Amino acid sequence: MTVTVPEIRQIDPADEAALRDWYAAMREGALAGRPAPLVDAFEEILAQLREADDEYDKRAYAAVDNGGVVGTLWMSLPLHGNVHTASLDINVRPGLRGRGHGSALLAHAYAVAARNGRRTVSAEVGVAPGAPHETSPGARFALRNGFTSALCEKHSVLDLPPSPDALAAIGAGGILAAAGLTTVSWVGRCPDEHVDAYARMRGIMETDVPWGDLDQSPTPWPPERVRAGERREEARGMTLITTAALTSDGAPAGYTQLEVPAHVPGVAYQNDTLVLAEHRGRRLSAALKVRNLELLDRAATGRSRVHTWNAEVNGPMLAVNTALGFRTVEMSHEFQRIGLPAAAAGA
Repeated sequence: MTVTVPEIRQIDPADEAALRDWYAAMREGALAGRPAPLVDAFEEILAQLREADDEYDKRAYAAVDNGGVVGTLWMSLPLHGNVHTASLDINVRPGLRGRGHGSALLAHAYAVAARNGRRTVSAEVGVAPGAPHETSPGARFALRNGFTSALCEKHSVLDLPPSPDALAAIGAGGILAAAGLTTVSWVGRCPDEHVDAYARMRGIMETDVPWGDLDQSPTPWPPERVRAGERREEARGMTLITTAALTSDGAPAGYTQLEVPAHVPGVAYQNDTLVLAEHRGRRLSAALKVRNLELLDRAATGRSRVHTWNAEVNGPMLAVNTALGFRTVEMSHEFQRIGLPAAAAGA
């Protein structure tokens, strides 16, 4: 097949028509051949590009050939913590693959990364459960270009409502009572009286979550970062639903959080779940998730499915999800390349 060199253009967030053309090509490429793809809504992409963000520099690029968008590049450059890294997402329209468009976009990503002082680039690729990497065009492309799988997560789905039998078997109320804990829940921003404790737990979560072989490290979570993240999620149309467990003296014991997108009907995303070390071994993760699912049912009606991602080495959390009724639909690999090609420095 003929290899062509497309023109790479950065998308101006103010040019909504150009962004819609970019989004159509991105979505077409992202959905093709995936067992369980999820794609951000157009409104979420638009907000991420237009809203002020002091934590990430996000950019969209289009590969244009014969006047049409043939492929897309989405880049995210951290601005505080892990500033040696860049994450990228490359998609090529399925009927136009094998013509060099993906390679041109990757070369451009390397050049952008080099200009911004980044040495490690990463990209997420979905592979069918139990299937070798070779069955995934994205994984083949990554491996061919010197990337390796640094972290593998199970992408699982829970159909709502959960089975009453599963909820009864967990017995959330009994777990919390036996542990001497109460719960506090909120929709949207964390109440001021809990933000310090919540920020502390966010920091512990980032330290405790499996990192695999990723060339990244945890970053601090002061309360102001919590507030900035909440504003960022609101701009994207995300509603945060959170339940925390407290001891009798009000100290935090753990929390769990769901994200509900305004622009993607029917779904919710399981975000963090953390139980502090001194409270583990009492099945509190399961109890907190049940309480938060109950809140989801009241606060965001019409949701039929919850998506979650857990490192395949995180046996305890995977066991909780299995008990709730989650089923694995895809393996999500975080591919990374440490060190850019020599040509990138001069691009």
